[in-house]
Amino acid sequence: MFGEVFRFELHYRLRQPVLYVFAALFFFMTFMATSTDSFQIGGGIGNVARNAPFIVARTVTGMALFAVFVVTILMASVIVRDRELGMRELLYSTPLRKLPLLAGRFSACVLVATLSVVGAMLGIALASLMPWQNPEHIQPFSLTPYLYTLLYFVVPNLFLAGAIFFSVSTLTGRALFTYVAMVGFFALYGISYFYLASLENQAVGVLLDPFGLSAFDLLTRYWTVAERNTILPSLAGPLLVNRLIWISVGLGLLIFTMLRFRMVLGRSQAPKGREAVSRDANVARMGDARHPEGLFALPSVSFRFDRTARLRQWVLLTENEVRSVLRSIPFLILVLFGVVNLIANLTSGVFGSNSYPVTHYMIQQIEGGYVVMLLIIIVFYSAELIWRERKVGIHEIQGALPVPNGLLLCSKFAALIVVILVTLTVAMLTAVAYQAANGYFHFEPLLYIKGLYIVSFSNWVLLAALAVFTQVVSRQRYVGFFLVVLYFLGNEFLPQLGLEHHLYFYRTTPQVIYSDMNGYGHFAAPLFWFNLYWAFMAAVLLLLASLLWPRGSQLAIRPALTELRRKWTRRHVVAFVACGLGVKLESCV
Repeated sequence: MFGEVFRFELHYRLRQPVLYVFAALFFFMTFMATSTDSFQIGGGIGNVARNAPFIVARTVTGMALFAVFVVTILMASVIVRDRELGMRELLYSTPLRKLPLLAGRFSACVLVATLSVVGAMLGIALASLMPWQNPEHIQPFSLTPYLYTLLYFVVPNLFLAGAIFFSVSTLTGRALFTYVAMVGFFALYGISYFYLASLENQAVGVLLDPFGLSAFDLLTRYWTVAERNTILPSLAGPLLVNRLIWISVGLGLLIFTMLRFRMVLGRSQAPKGREAVSRDANVARMGDARHPEGLFALPSVSFRFDRTARLRQWVLLTENEVRSVLRSIPFLILVLFGVVNLIANLTSGVFGSNSYPVTHYMIQQIEGGYVVMLLIIIVFYSAELIWRERKVGIHEIQGALPVPNGLLLCSKFAALIVVILVTLTVAMLTAVAYQAANGYFHFEPLLYIKGLYIVSFSNWVLLAALAVFTQVVSRQRYVGFFLVVLYFLGNEFLPQLGLEHHLYFYRTTPQVIYSDMNGYGHFAAPLFWFNLYWAFMAAVLLLLASLLWPRGSQLAIRPALTELRRKWTRRHVVAFVACGLGVKLESCV
C-alpha cells in the first residue's frame, strides 16, 4: 500500500511546475556562479577552484537551504488538498491506512525537493566543463563531493524540514501555519549563527543549527586554499552530533504525527457562526426572501467610455493585480528567499573579511545578492498576471468586456512595476537594518534612491517589458520562461563570439561605478542615454504585445497575426514612428 501511495504522489508532484521551476532556478544560479564572476552565492571564493570540494559542498548546501521553500510549498498542501478538492470523505472511506498514506506522501515530497537540488549539482558540473573556463580555476570532475553533500546535508536537511512542515500541515489542517513554521525554522538558523559568533557559545550555536552549516563552517574556518581544494570535513565531532540530533528530531516529529493524526471526519473547519454571517450578508445583498423584489432591484447606471472612465478602469485593474501578487504566498516566499541570500552576502563580507557597512557597499550587495530573486519574481509573475484570468476560467468573460487590450496590458505591467518597487524597498530596509545592527547610522537615503530607485529600477522595468512581451508572443508560460532564460544566456555567451557592444543586448548599459569622492561622476550620462534608448525599445515591445494580446478563447498566435492589420490604427503608426525615431536618434548620440 505504501508503494502505491508513493508512486501516485510522486506522479502527481512530477506533473506540477514547482519541481521544474526551482530545479531550473538552482541550475541557473549555480551555473552562473561557477562560470562567471557576475553572480555570487554567499560571497566570493577567492583563490579556491570553482569546483573544489569545499565550494561544491558549500554551494549545494546553500541551495538545499533554499530548497526548504520547495518543501514548504509541497508539504503545505499534502493533506489540505484532500479537503480543498472534496476528496477527503471518499479517501477516508477506503481501506487505506494512515501510515501508508502519510509515509507515502511525505517520502514523495522529500524526494521531489531533493531532485530540485540535483539541478544545482548539474549546474556546477556543467559549468566546470565549459570551454571558456580558466584551467587553473577548474579541477577534474569528481563525484565524491556531490555524494558527500547529498548524504550528509541535503537529504538530512530536507528530511528535517519536511518532517516539521508535514507535521504542522497535517495536525493543523492549515497551510498558513506551515509557512509560519518555515519562518520559525529560519529564525532558529539565525539564532544559531548568533551564538556561533561568540567563542564561549560556539558549541551551543553548532547544536542549534538545523542545517548543519555552522558545524561545517566551524570545521573549515581556518582551512588553507590547498585544503579547500582537496578535502572535506569528516562526519565526526560537532558535525556528527548535529546530524544525529536533528535527524532524531525529525523522526520524533513524524512518529508524533502518525500517532496524533486521525482519518476521521470531524466538525466543519469553518469558525463558529461563519455560515450565519455569510447567510446574513447574502440576505443584505440580495434582499429578504419574503420580499422577492429585492432580488430584482438593479441600480441605475450610465455607461461612459471617455478618458476619465478609462483611467478609472486602469486604476481599479492595477489595484486588483497588485493585491493579487502582494497577498500571494509564493511572492512572500521569494522575497524571504532574497532577504536570506542578501543577509548571507552581507555577513560573508569580501573574501571572508567584514566590510564597513557604507551605503554604496550595501547597494552593491543588494545588486549582487538580490538580483536572482527579483529576476524570478519578474519572470514568474509576468506569466501569473497575464494568464491569471485563463487559469481561473474567466478569460472569456473578460474578453467580452468593453475594455481595450492596451488597458489590460498596462494594468498588468503597472502591477509588475509596483511589485519591483516593493521588493527593492524590502531590500533597502534589510540593508538599513543591517547597517543599524552594526552601529552604522549614516544611511544616505538620497544615495539609496539613486542607486535602487533610479539606476537599478530602470533596469528591472526594462526586463519586465521583455517578460510581458515573451509571454504574449509565446502563448505559453513555460515557453515564455525559456525565452527569457535564452535571452540571459545570449547576454552571457555571445560576447565570447565577438558581439560585445551594448547596443546588441537589450537593457544592457556601460558599467556604472560609484565613489564617495565623485559620486556617479561621468558614468551617469552614458547610463541615462542607454536607458532612454532601451526605453524606446521597451515601448515597441509593449505596443506589439497590446496588438497581439490573447483575448477571450483565442490563444493561437496565427489568428492574432492575421488580425494585426485590422487592429492597426493611426495612433499605432504614430507611436511606432515616434519610438523608431527615438531609437535612431539615441543610437547616434
